[in-house]
Amino acid sequence: MLEQHPTWGVEILETVPLLTPALDVVGGHHERYDGSGFPQGLRGEEIPLAARIFAVVDALDTKTRDDAHEGALPISEALVFVRQEAGKRFDPRIVEVVTSISPERWAEILHLGEPRGRIENSNQTAHEQRSHRSIL
Repeated sequence: MLEQHPTWGVEILETVPLLTPALDVVGGHHERYDGSGFPQGLRGEEIPLAARIFAVVDALDTKTRDDAHEGALPISEALVFVRQEAGKRFDPRIVEVVTSISPERWAEILHLGEPRGRIENSNQTAHEQRSHRSIL
């Protein structure tokens, strides 16, 4: 089931012209730099750049959030995980850029320490708050 969700996601998004720019990310975010990923077993530069970037950021987000499977890691440990996976799961060049960003900045980017959906200023909508935050 898990291995099919990128394919299913692409099939759904293909029907919505506005969302076709996201096809590379949806279809390739579980590919691995060493070719051991899915659904197509792409390796290295065969994986679209957007999917290679998303895979690293998604891993950071996942590793730093509590979920049903495991507890959240501190951002510094999540960055160590990303470094260890360079050349295997992740593009080493993307890892180099991602790990050059300070853990404190990553905590801001990922909104660590904030409940999801939290609105800090009740006069602003969540959309307005997101539009005021810089990603990088």
